[in-house]
This record gives sequence, C-alpha cells and structure tokens, in this order.
Amino acid sequence: MDLANVKKTKILMSGLMCFTLSACSFLLPSNSESSESSTSFSFSDNPNNVGDYRQTKMKYSYQDYMDNNYYSNMDSMPTSGTVNLLVIPVQLSGTTFPDGTLERLEKAYFGTPEETGWHSVSSYYHEESKGLLNITGIISPIYETTYGTSIKESETTDLVTKAANWYKDNYSSENGKEFDSDGDGYIDGTILIYSAPNNTHKNDNLWAYCFWTSKAANKNSPVANTYFLGLL
Repeated sequence: MDLANVKKTKILMSGLMCFTLSACSFLLPSNSESSESSTSFSFSDNPNNVGDYRQTKMKYSYQDYMDNNYYSNMDSMPTSGTVNLLVIPVQLSGTTFPDGTLERLEKAYFGTPEETGWHSVSSYYHEESKGLLNITGIISPIYETTYGTSIKESETTDLVTKAANWYKDNYSSENGKEFDSDGDGYIDGTILIYSAPNNTHKNDNLWAYCFWTSKAANKNSPVANTYFLGLL
C-alpha cells in the first residue's frame, strides 16, 4: 500500500469529518428517520456516572432544525436513506492534480474498510447512523477553471454553481435529479476538492469548510446549495 497516498486521503477525509460534525454540517448523522423515534443517551443521577445510563427520546431531529431555521435557502443533506454526493475535483489555474487523484478520492469518500484499512466518508456514516444512512455518489472528471489560487470568498459561490452546472450539462442524464434524494430542488451535497494546498496565511479562500450558495431551488434541475470545500 502506498503510505503517502493513504496519508493524503486520510487528511482529505478527516477534513470533511471536521465540518460534518460542526454547526455548518450537512452530513450530521441521525439515529432515526423521524424525530419521534430519534434517540440519545443520558446519565442518571448518581455520583460516579458509571455504567448507569438510559435511552431517552428526542422531540426534534436535526432535519427539523434545518427545516425551521431562521435563514432562508439553508439546506442540509438528508440524514437517512440513500444519498448521492456530487464530488468534483477542481483544478485551479496554475495548479495540477497529482496522478491517481480520482482513485484516491473514490476510496476516501466511498471505499470500504476491507479495501483500505480505514473508514471512508460513506462507511463512517453508515456505521454511525446504525445503517440508516447510505452515502453513495460520483467522483466527476476534473473540472478546470480560470480561477487561480487567489480565489476569494465572493467568487466561491459562483465556482460551486458553475462546477455543478458543468457536471449536469455534460454528464447527467437526469438534470441532476439523481443527486436530489428528498426532491427539494437542491443537490443533497456538492463537494469541491481544490488542486491547491491549504492556505491559512493569506486572504485566499483556500481552506476546508461547509457553506451554502443560497440559490433558489429547482425541482426540474436541482441546483447546488449545501457545499463543502476541501483540498488535497
């Protein structure tokens, strides 16, 4: 096994997990398909809190929160069922992807522990959701853009939208509907992987995070809204 490739893939995957477990999450796992049967665990009142916990029911699920939050056009990936992610490697001007990038991305997002020795994004959330969430998806061909490594935050939404539309126009036979499992007019999750190193020392938008384009939904041709940006 190529340890250098494994290291790169693990870094990419762990970067995604950091944001999927944060407040801007679109992959936060749920223990159930409905708020009525969602579960949590709490310790009973004892001085040691050891070996004494009971299962309780949550009134609301994460999806309830997303459906009723303050911000308009704020979406999240469904937390149960089969969900297809659209993963697009984006080659910025002046940078190139190393050989084998598409294969490493495939393993990082959709590989099995048996073939890699560690969890991919898909296998991790399948286990954490107790089998209720099945993440599948597409690693697209490389999308080349004229944006360079000095890309700004204001340009990122435009890039996400253009990349998703490029895939729909050239590779989707369903106008992107295969990525909209809940039929709300939004691609459940769009992931862009930059061909540039992480940059925290300049005012560039080259770091891993999750956000929203806040575009209007389109059920006939779902649009990119919730997105995650990552780097190799």
